[in-house]
Amino acid sequence: MRNFSFVAFLLILHIFVSVCFCSSIEYIAAVVDHNAVYNANPNITKQEALKVMNANVDIYEQHIKNATLQSAQIIVFPEDGLYGAAFQTRDQVLPFLESIPDVNQTSRMIVNPCMNASFTSLPILQRLSCLALKYNIVIVANMGDVHYCNPNNSSGPCPADGRWQFNTDVVFDEKGYLIARYHKSHLYYEPQWNTPEPLQPVSFTTNFGVTFGILICFDIMFPQPQSSLLDQGITDFVFTTWWVNVPPIITATQVQQGFSSTTSSNLLASGAGTSWYNSGSGIYQSGTVIQTFYNPTDSTDEILLVGKVVSNNAKKSPQSNNKPEKKYFIDAGIRVSQKPSAPTPPPNFVATPGLKGSLTISEGDLHCNVSYTISKNSPNTNEVFAFIILNGIYNNLFDAQVCSLIRCETLASCEGMQLDTTTIFEAFELYGNFPDTNRLLPMVSMNSAQLPPNGKYTISNEKGKQGVQSTNYEETLLNISMFGLVWGN
Repeated sequence: MRNFSFVAFLLILHIFVSVCFCSSIEYIAAVVDHNAVYNANPNITKQEALKVMNANVDIYEQHIKNATLQSAQIIVFPEDGLYGAAFQTRDQVLPFLESIPDVNQTSRMIVNPCMNASFTSLPILQRLSCLALKYNIVIVANMGDVHYCNPNNSSGPCPADGRWQFNTDVVFDEKGYLIARYHKSHLYYEPQWNTPEPLQPVSFTTNFGVTFGILICFDIMFPQPQSSLLDQGITDFVFTTWWVNVPPIITATQVQQGFSSTTSSNLLASGAGTSWYNSGSGIYQSGTVIQTFYNPTDSTDEILLVGKVVSNNAKKSPQSNNKPEKKYFIDAGIRVSQKPSAPTPPPNFVATPGLKGSLTISEGDLHCNVSYTISKNSPNTNEVFAFIILNGIYNNLFDAQVCSLIRCETLASCEGMQLDTTTIFEAFELYGNFPDTNRLLPMVSMNSAQLPPNGKYTISNEKGKQGVQSTNYEETLLNISMFGLVWGN
């Protein structure tokens, strides 16, 4: 009887473990911070454009080879990684474009460019497909997609030049099949591209059992398509980007980690390795840094990051949001709006070892609070820190509510770019009374806009007191922010 009970117990335990953990999958991911080869000639020929793109794919192949040597199953390359981002007109980018077939679920097309001779007219699409097949790896890359139409045909909309041009992510599985095509939803000063109408969330499922949603750069700041993907239970995302860094606050890796943390998702982010202005890539698991890289210098870089990720597709974001979206497509100039005023100068202090204090600031219905302790081990830097607030339009781009403690060069230049600090903080707490409709991105960075080691701070989601805090930080501090994307009515 005892033996029977023990066997029964083991059987029940096995069933419990199977039910509770069967959706957890480990996979090895790779992302690349890539400095694109480019040609700035505005009158480049198709043959010259192909030479540029193949030069970048040559670099891609070296990364793919090195990633597979580390057992990577999926690799992500950055936005504009095949040709750079120096285009001012639709005609300038045209030689770089290929007509990418629609293989999303609604079309049900089965496309393997590597195994189909008819795709020789799409040489870059075909070559990427062959690399996926050759190295047995899932490849996510960014390309330019073009489809021709007749502007004189009244049956449907068509641009005046007769071309739909899209900033596009493509995904190939390990056999070279094109399994996803996604058009960027939110453009950032990109007159060469069209925006898709309607917005179409795109996901793909790999042979290793993980379903990924796709986001491109500026998409990450808006409710769609990410909310629809999160509502489907998707918890893993690929993210291609050519980010525009605005240190100390909104650098690429801070946004990436903040997104992963607030959505409890895994993010594979690949950025442009051009300099401090665009760099930033990483692999994140529910806000924990698996791998990250940010280049704070003026030089270029070429970096491969590889890490193991645990996926749980059963998880669902508590902050997914289906409210109607305010669409700000920044593709034809700046949206006219005024940035709210802030106190001049803002509340501030000069850092000295052992200094303790607290500051408050309000604008409209947003109230921000910060308390801080400078470490006794900090050098006597006399660096200036200011407490700033925003309750309105961020840089004429989107609605935001922000509470931020930042390092300033001087009080007179507190709104300028700042990457350097030597002040060591012992402890801090920053919070604000953000509404539940905001998507909150917690951001903390150290000297050179590097992310702190895991576990150096915690995040509070207490209603009316959302923020970040640390009682034993003992690191340099460039920025602490709660960056709220206003997605409510």
